[in-house]
Amino acid sequence: SYFENVLLNDSSYAAAKYFNDPSYLKMGGKPVLFLYNLPYLCLNLTEPTVKSMITDLRENLANNVYLVGDLGFGPNRTMLGYNVLDLVGVLDAATLYLFSDPVHRWNGVLQDARTYFPDWQSYMALQGKQFIPDAWPGHDNGTYTLPVNVSAFSDFVQIAKNNVDNNGIVMITSWNEWNE
Repeated sequence: SYFENVLLNDSSYAAAKYFNDPSYLKMGGKPVLFLYNLPYLCLNLTEPTVKSMITDLRENLANNVYLVGDLGFGPNRTMLGYNVLDLVGVLDAATLYLFSDPVHRWNGVLQDARTYFPDWQSYMALQGKQFIPDAWPGHDNGTYTLPVNVSAFSDFVQIAKNNVDNNGIVMITSWNEWNE
């Protein structure tokens, strides 16, 4: 499929060009590769197809990769509306780019982080996987703006730090610049 060809070609390029660089992020000695917006793939392909793509990716890289999947929202199928949680088994860790709607304003977003991060951390631990919480300094998707707020961002980082596991990673996420 188109998606699989792009995934395999891009990851092979990244492996050849960047993975051996000493400054490249590694977990357990393996280069880290983030798979952005897996829910999008699950909405456009079947879950078994996406799972197979990720398995093929791992095989293509001789299992020398630490895969972090961006799984989106809170860890329950009814909220997600698809079986993206079934992908956890082929990942090493999960992160959540957009787990809350910024229309909820800072109080709602922070409450969602207090609710979802412990759920995700617990769920991933039960699967023997890691959870990487994120924090946003603000949000502007062109439709809705969550203005920069130093106090709210500080609270957000603290919530994320409270839910980090032994990997010690908190992602700082800004709209249109996913963890760049």
